Amino acid sequence: MLRIYFFIVAWIVAIHAQANGIYQAYDYNDTHYVKTVMKKGVSLDSVYINSRLHIHRVKSNGVNYDICWLEKSRTQTKEEIDIDSIYAPFIVENNTTQGFQIAHIKALSRDHNIIDRLWGIVDTLQFIPNREGVYRVKNALGVVEVNQTTLNNKSYQLEYLAQYKNGTLRDDITYDSSSISIVLDTNSSLWSEVTATEDISMRVAMPKATMQDRRSFKLTKSATSLPSNHWFLQLGTDISTWGFTHHKSQSSLSLNQASKLFSKKEEEMKSLLNDSKKFAQWVLDNMDFLNHLDQLLESHTLDDRVSATLFANLGYVDTTDSANILSRVLINENINRKERFRSLMGLKDTSAPMDEETLDSLIDYGLSSPSKDMLTRSVGMLMGTIAKKRANRVPQEYEKISSAISNAIDSQEDKVVALSAAGNMQEEATDR
Repeated sequence: MLRIYFFIVAWIVAIHAQANGIYQAYDYNDTHYVKTVMKKGVSLDSVYINSRLHIHRVKSNGVNYDICWLEKSRTQTKEEIDIDSIYAPFIVENNTTQGFQIAHIKALSRDHNIIDRLWGIVDTLQFIPNREGVYRVKNALGVVEVNQTTLNNKSYQLEYLAQYKNGTLRDDITYDSSSISIVLDTNSSLWSEVTATEDISMRVAMPKATMQDRRSFKLTKSATSLPSNHWFLQLGTDISTWGFTHHKSQSSLSLNQASKLFSKKEEEMKSLLNDSKKFAQWVLDNMDFLNHLDQLLESHTLDDRVSATLFANLGYVDTTDSANILSRVLINENINRKERFRSLMGLKDTSAPMDEETLDSLIDYGLSSPSKDMLTRSVGMLMGTIAKKRANRVPQEYEKISSAISNAIDSQEDKVVALSAAGNMQEEATDR
């Protein structure tokens, strides 16, 4: 009887474990030292992520799904998640029932740049159990050719050999050296430790440059885990049921506070006019202030050089915040025309997704009804360029603007603006 009791308990525990999947928290460290060589000189940059990565493996219909979340802060609530960032949860569909081979990644973001970065978070973890020799797997850059050595059934050594795209060897990316060590957990199918070092050379066409990326990566089991009732562990394999909405960046500054800081912030920008890299970083670091720019410029005037540099950099940094700011300035007719024109020039070079409300207002302003005002007509004409810039990165926005242009051609007597927008969209397509 006792033996039967223990058998039943073990059976119940096994079913519970299978229903809830396997969960592990990891300390995640990824550092890149990048050297860029251009005609005008050499730049040295470093990029790093030091965070915790949570992985919850769930099996559904015979397929392993790894629900992943790179944690931004340990106290972050579900409501605080920005879906257009690498710090939003995502799903990896596994191509194998035993190892880890990425078939697809399902993300909350529509931004293809963000989705590529999500690939980069987990693609180094790939391996095929008990496999020897060369094979290919998908990664953030396309398809990579791997040479794998199986040390034992819990330990693997891998080397990246070459990068492919659409079956063709990429000659713009070279692995000068590559070493990946994967050690699996003794008690589960997840990882215990993964370390990697890579030296990659890349050629970039525009601007013409060569880049060397020296990477150091380490994933280790974390000493602390999420509590069992944490919102992340409640997420299932159907991403449509997660209930996240786009999290708009909310400024921690009030409009009144931002107005009081206007002169100080203008002086900070003046001091950086001769350093383009520091100016761009200032823009990224001061989005709290800049999110009020459309209202501030109704009653404040920027120094002309500061204005020109600021709007150019808002286009250059190309984030959701910067695209939203440029759009709001552009359609605010209480702001002087010079600032609005500069915002248009900045906006036409962006490809980042915009908030739905902002995009709808921009489409309505430029395409809803013909205007005799030249700036307004220019907005409508450049909607084609704005659409095409988003064709790959945010295809839903491309389709939305394209549909609005088609509707304007069909419904308006004055078709010049809409036809010009369609023409600009085609020119962009030819140039790509």
